[in-house]
Amino acid sequence: MEGMMNNENFLGTAQVARLLDVSRDTVARWALNGSLPATRHPSTGHYLIRREDVERLQSTSGGGRRVMPPPESSRRLVEAEIAAENRAIAVCDTRSARAQSAHDASKAQSLLALLRYSSTTRT
Repeated sequence: MEGMMNNENFLGTAQVARLLDVSRDTVARWALNGSLPATRHPSTGHYLIRREDVERLQSTSGGGRRVMPPPESSRRLVEAEIAAENRAIAVCDTRSARAQSAHDASKAQSLLALLRYSSTTRT
């Protein structure tokens, strides 16, 4: 894999972005969601994209700028992850509110016990 970046069969995100007239972030997003097949370099973590995959994309897009939506399965996966994250946040908020209520109730009971003790010791 080490010599992969020098191999003419593989391109980095910057090279692909220039060829497709999109940003490097867009290329990385396509690689991440599976719209553009890519592998990661083992030591740098950079995406490596096969030249033939880029050429195939160019031929289907007419060579111009192309907004490439994620595959439907990826879109559903992202939506499910967002929904799960929102549910987790709601559960945490609910637990936090319950914990605060329990803490407040415990504090009130402690104060009430202290008042009772104070009133019994004064008489």
